Amino acid sequence: MKKNNWKKMNKNRLLTGLVIVLAIMNVVLLSFLWFSRSDKKTNKRWNNQSKRVESFFDRKLNLTESQSLAFEKERKDHFKTTLPLVKEIQADKRKMVTMLGQGVDSLHIEAVLQSINEKNNNLERLNFWHIKTLREICTDEQKPKFDKIINRIGSRNHRQGRKAKGM
Repeated sequence: MKKNNWKKMNKNRLLTGLVIVLAIMNVVLLSFLWFSRSDKKTNKRWNNQSKRVESFFDRKLNLTESQSLAFEKERKDHFKTTLPLVKEIQADKRKMVTMLGQGVDSLHIEAVLQSINEKNNNLERLNFWHIKTLREICTDEQKPKFDKIINRIGSRNHRQGRKAKGM
């Protein structure tokens, strides 16, 4: 009699274990599908925004066709270079949020902050050289307009950053 009970318990444990494994696999699969879906939305949003920015510069600077193509190529190359860096910064910031409730030591927190700062510095450097390259595509007549646009964008981003930080 005890052997039958033991076999039933083992079968129940086995079935319970299998159900748990299948549930975990479902969660992993759904997470994968969800995150791959959001990447497509992000890429679509970036493409739409990129086209709006390109047409904005076309209109404001009255770019020639060759200038417009050069702007488009430079912007695509720039975003291909910077997008992985932006994603790394976002991942580090998410890591910081998870660290809040985990009681992580301050050295580990400082290391993640240092990583974010280094990546932000690299991103700013890449952005500067990107803007400089775009400016070099412009004619001497277009450069003052380009500078004015960049100054407006920079001052607007600075104000938004201060608001976001609560200043």
